[in-house]
Amino acid sequence: AGYYKIRFGIETGSNYVAKQMTLGKKHDLEKLRSILNFGKNIDMRFYATISVGGLGSSPEEDQKTVDLVYELASKGLIHEIQVSINTPQPGTDFYNSCIEQGLLKAQTTNEGFDGNGHVVVEYPNYRAEQIQEKQREVLAAFDLGKAKANTSTFMDTAKESLNSIPDNSSILILRSARPWMIQSIIEAINKYGKISIDLLGQDAVAEELKSNPGIKNTYSYGDGFFSPNTIDSYLIEQLNNTSYDFILLPMANNHLDGYRNVIEVARLIEPKFILGIYPEGNTRTIEQKKMSKF
Repeated sequence: AGYYKIRFGIETGSNYVAKQMTLGKKHDLEKLRSILNFGKNIDMRFYATISVGGLGSSPEEDQKTVDLVYELASKGLIHEIQVSINTPQPGTDFYNSCIEQGLLKAQTTNEGFDGNGHVVVEYPNYRAEQIQEKQREVLAAFDLGKAKANTSTFMDTAKESLNSIPDNSSILILRSARPWMIQSIIEAINKYGKISIDLLGQDAVAEELKSNPGIKNTYSYGDGFFSPNTIDSYLIEQLNNTSYDFILLPMANNHLDGYRNVIEVARLIEPKFILGIYPEGNTRTIEQKKMSKF
């Protein structure tokens, strides 16, 4: 049928939370592992969706989700991830249960129900700040697991694929993938060539990565996803004036799905080459600047 990736609602690593969330037979961790292993054997990729802070959650129960994500990522069984804060939508059993138990935070606005950075449900022994921290821990566990699973393979492939980049080239990396991949790219470039690397990313990410000795300059554009509309024209002009030889676009898939805005941002900066680099370490030329004829 041509499928290469499945979006998999794993939700939680806790049997207790799964029971409270009435997941029923959909929650079976041994069956989950079996399916993921079968998928790995036929080169199927999995996009895992995870949640924390669901009904019945506690720091200890959600830690089981952190541990599960690390296990699956480190074994190469999941390839991308989305981690949401479990949010009761009006009219659902979860919402009604929260109302009955008095778990909804007071003065929650509609924007608070996005399931991303906001927490609308607090438990007596599991406060909003703890739930947000657990969300970050799940993402960190994924990155650590992916780094363990992919680093050796990535480095071996990157040694060949990055040979096309001459020494003393100037490179700008757009932070368009998870940190494990960014770190692997930087390590590979520094190991196999004498190349200057700059990085463009969100404020929080740029701050986190600027201490990396492999990066010369970090630039931040604010929050949100890459888009020509979210990056200040002054910053684009500043990057354009640097005259980069290459822009590297780390990509979580090999089909360019979901990366149109990232490519548009790269085009605004006008490098000589735009290269996609994939989780396996291989690269692909997306665009080459046409040189003027004299």
